This record gives sequence, C-alpha cells and structure tokens, in this order.
Amino acid sequence: KEDAFYRDDNKAIYQAIINLYSKSEPIDIITLKAELDNDYGKSKKQAEDILFAYGKENNITNRNVATSRMAALLGLSGIVEESKTVNVKDNRTGNTYKGNLMSFAKGKDAEKVSQKKAEKYGKKMDNIEDKIKSAQSVFAPSLQKELCSLQVLDYICGQNDRKRGNYFIEKDDTGRYAHVHGIDNDMSFGTGVDFAKDLDDLRDVGWAVKMRPVVGRNGELTIPYMDKKLAQNIISLDPDIVRFVLKDLLAPQFIENTVLRLKMVQDAIKKEDKGFNSPRFKEDGEWGADTA
Repeated sequence: KEDAFYRDDNKAIYQAIINLYSKSEPIDIITLKAELDNDYGKSKKQAEDILFAYGKENNITNRNVATSRMAALLGLSGIVEESKTVNVKDNRTGNTYKGNLMSFAKGKDAEKVSQKKAEKYGKKMDNIEDKIKSAQSVFAPSLQKELCSLQVLDYICGQNDRKRGNYFIEKDDTGRYAHVHGIDNDMSFGTGVDFAKDLDDLRDVGWAVKMRPVVGRNGELTIPYMDKKLAQNIISLDPDIVRFVLKDLLAPQFIENTVLRLKMVQDAIKKEDKGFNSPRFKEDGEWGADTA
C-alpha cells in the first residue's frame, strides 16, 4: 500500500505504477515520468529527480539492491531488508518488466519504539545504572550488536539518511527487541569518500544528520564497539569482489567511492593495537550492560 512507504517520493512512484497498471499501460521510466508529470503536477525535472536521484547511473532502487548485496558480502544479511532485481510478467499483456523489489520489514518503526520506551522507562529514572538495568529487560544484547553493525554498513555504503524512521526493530521469542531491519536505503552510494567531512558539510547547510562516521579524521575507528566477526569479514573482503557484485547496479565512480570507504575501514581496523583482540571487537556473548 502507498502508506507502507516512508518517503513521499517513493509513495508517488508507487501510486504512479498502480495508475499505469490499472490503465493496462506499460510501466517503464518514460511512462512513469509522464504519469508523475500528469497526475502529480510535477515538472519533468522534478519527476526525473525522483526517479534518478544522484544521476541516471545510480537510480534509487538500484541503491537498495546494492546495499543488500553489500550486506550479504559482509555477513550482515537481515540487517537491511533484502532487495533484488526481478523480472515480472504481466499476464494481461504478456509483457515482461524488469525492476527491483524489497522484502517486507518485520518489527516496528524504531522511532515509535524509542519514544514509547523512553517515556515508560528512561524519564522515571535518574540513575544511569537503573536505566541500563531496565533497558536490558526490554532490549536484547543482540540489538546493540546489530545497531553497531548497521552503522558500519551504512558508512561503507555512504548512507547519509539513516535515522530511526527508516529502520525497524523486531522482537525475539522472549519478547525483547533484538533485531534490526534497515529500509529506505536509496540515499546510499553518494559521491562522498571522506564521510566525516561530508557529514560536517551537511550539518553546515542545515541537514538534520543524526549518524556519525565510523572512521575519524585521524584514520582511526570512532565507533566504540564492533562485532568481531564483522571486523574479520571487512578485512577479508577483496575490493575486486565489491566491484564485480556492484557493476550491474552503479556507475564506476560510485563503486570506486565505495571501495575507498571500505579501504578506510580496513585500514582503521588494522590500526587497533591488539588486532582482533582489541577490547573494541566483541564476541556474541560480550554484548550487554558494559557495552550499553
């Protein structure tokens, strides 16, 4: 449904597709631009901006698929919802259309969860130890690990639009919030490489950027903790594999920027004094009150 989309431009594209389908008209970039222009009063330039954000070589749905593939390479499948390129046949016309689909995210909007839990638990307690103890009854340790892993993935993918409104939190069998599912990954793979500088620039022009870079200006990790297995996967990931996996989705300059960000994280991990034995890298059983 239209209201399942977080971004207004994605809602507009979805409704335009439904309109074209109801009229038995072909669904492609040309007809979508025309439908947006006709039904939404948008100029062709505005319609193109929606369909081709960051340039035609890097359209919004391709970025969702690219993020999903990067997550799989790093062993983070499930941290973001799976997106893939598919061929869909219209049985009424016999035409086959190629497009990208994302699986439905489980759980609840993190923005709503955080507001509700803050009102119920955080505001009633002045002592930080009491807040942590209370939070442990609501949030599983795996949630900490997955949130940190999502931050690392977003850094490598150049995602500058991750906020609580575009990831979901799912409960486990014990009823605690335990798993993260990122959605709306269409602002990934931009032109920036020095993400610390990019975020500073965005704040300078008034953007409400909530995320923080994983690698600081000094080339060292700024994230307090990282899943040890993820760190090992990052080190072992060959940049040529990244180039191969993304080549059908993104223009070369976006792929090379992704490779550069990957190398920045790899170099930062290698700077840790004790290697993978650094206290920054955590095993599954080491997440909890001490890392909250």
